Amino acid sequence: MTEDKLTDLGVVDEGRVAFNDRFNGVLVHGFAKERHFVDEDVKDEAVASLITQLEDNSLKYVGNPVFAENLLRQKVEEFNQELQVRPQMGMEQAEDDDDGPADFPSCFQD
Repeated sequence: MTEDKLTDLGVVDEGRVAFNDRFNGVLVHGFAKERHFVDEDVKDEAVASLITQLEDNSLKYVGNPVFAENLLRQKVEEFNQELQVRPQMGMEQAEDDDDGPADFPSCFQD
């Protein structure tokens, strides 16, 4: 992600820092295809079918030159929506004052 692309999408200054902190320079596109029950007799056929569908459809989609730009645009829109909703829900963005992991064992002491 370049700063120019983020600026073009309206992410500037503190927003750019927060966006980069959130995604750490890496955007991930998830895809799930599930079969809830597959009989042992047709398992290999079902797996082969899922792999074929992935190769035929998803790889072409992800390989499209505009895919990365559209993914970035989508993530920016989701990020901006979250920033708008957080204050309305009383979820102000936390300051970076994390003291490390919580002390969970102290929660269980008598």
